[in-house]
Amino acid sequence: MTSNPREGYEALRRDIVESQYEYHAHGVEMNRAYDSTAVVSDGTHLSFQRDPELYYQPSGRPGSPLPHFWLGHRQPGPRVSTLDVAGKQRFVLLLASEGEAWREAAASVSAHLGVNVEVISIGPFMDYEDLYGQWRELVGIETNGCILVRPDLYIAWRSKSLVDDPTAELYRVMSRILNLAPSAGTKERSISNLVPAAFGGEAWRLEAELDRHPQHIKVSEVQDFAVEIGAQVTVDHDGEKQA
Repeated sequence: MTSNPREGYEALRRDIVESQYEYHAHGVEMNRAYDSTAVVSDGTHLSFQRDPELYYQPSGRPGSPLPHFWLGHRQPGPRVSTLDVAGKQRFVLLLASEGEAWREAAASVSAHLGVNVEVISIGPFMDYEDLYGQWRELVGIETNGCILVRPDLYIAWRSKSLVDDPTAELYRVMSRILNLAPSAGTKERSISNLVPAAFGGEAWRLEAELDRHPQHIKVSEVQDFAVEIGAQVTVDHDGEKQA
């Protein structure tokens, strides 16, 4: 307590400022990011322009959670968040307005790996409209770039612009994220390598194609693995599907 009004005012002001770190520190929770084998770095480093404990600063850097921003359509209608567009038990590749070459790449990689990579374009007359013109700047890509979002809504990889061979690049990225590199001298693919440990119990849909090497993978192994990770796995062996 003080009898000096000016000193009392300054003390109150300091208390109010300090209390923000107790009640309004959004950055402590929202600025989370990490590196792992399930994240492919683009060479950038985590940095903040404001107090990282107090202020949430969204980023498109791999290893960061997908930022929320509003999307819509050309026709009037309700807005939708990027957090509702991505996730939902599948990988999602978010493209900018001139990134359509990534769509064909995603289709090829999905067919080869048996893991669905859904493609969603954002821009004028695309799958979704960028209602406030901020999303490319927010995630740090050019008009022909893209970001790959994991099923748990973390950004797995970012390509700031189009590369010479988008199919080869996306295949390299997905193989690393899913730990699908074959053992030396063999082409067989182990079901236990389809999901990296960093994903924990996050569930998403995987399709295990057994037609090429059915002798290496048993249906029971797929089913047991599905139970272990809490995922939905479809096994297609000689045209017969089992959930």
